[in-house]
Amino acid sequence: MNENNNPDHSLIAEYVRRRLFCSFYVFYSCNSVPPENAANLRNPKKRTRLKNTERHVSARTTETGKFKYSATLLSDINFSHLRWSRAVKNISDDCHRAWIYYCYADRLDFDFQILICRRIWSEFNSTLFTQQKKIRTTTLELLKKLVFLAVQNAVYKIKTDRDYYSSKTLARLAKKSISGWSENYNSHWNQLLKICYKLDYEALINVSNQKRTQNN
Repeated sequence: MNENNNPDHSLIAEYVRRRLFCSFYVFYSCNSVPPENAANLRNPKKRTRLKNTERHVSARTTETGKFKYSATLLSDINFSHLRWSRAVKNISDDCHRAWIYYCYADRLDFDFQILICRRIWSEFNSTLFTQQKKIRTTTLELLKKLVFLAVQNAVYKIKTDRDYYSSKTLARLAKKSISGWSENYNSHWNQLLKICYKLDYEALINVSNQKRTQNN
């Protein structure tokens, strides 16, 4: 808490991040398919005898190929994970939702990548305008090609706390010398990363707000 007894949003964002990793990896790894695809599967009922009794109950199961899981009841923890998943789906900002799915659920939909890159590039240009910085057209064209690499690097660092691309690798990909990269491009690269982390933070807070709305 801060001095005004308001929640520390950075702590909230980190809490939501941990819950989303848990929801998308732990919950879905325990089931053969995610809930949103369950409607497309066969759902036969199966009678099961209760242990040490003569009573039978009917439980609906979901089958897909060799996989099967019971859809009778959800444990408290799985129910909690579904609430987080629902909060993500209810986000009104398409780019925030795309970021959450891409970063935390490993959903590599091309449309998600396009939404994210367009947002990052738009904010980058807005920053240049605000700071009244002028960049050569050729430099802008190169930086535009690096946007998705910045997204990949940011996501990797969020997950591992390590950079995916080194300065040496980026210089090679940009076909620049290491000194040329450091002098002319590295600061812009860091700005792209900063915008990615800002998008991550905003998306996490958006999920938190949606989750709070569910609880009211």
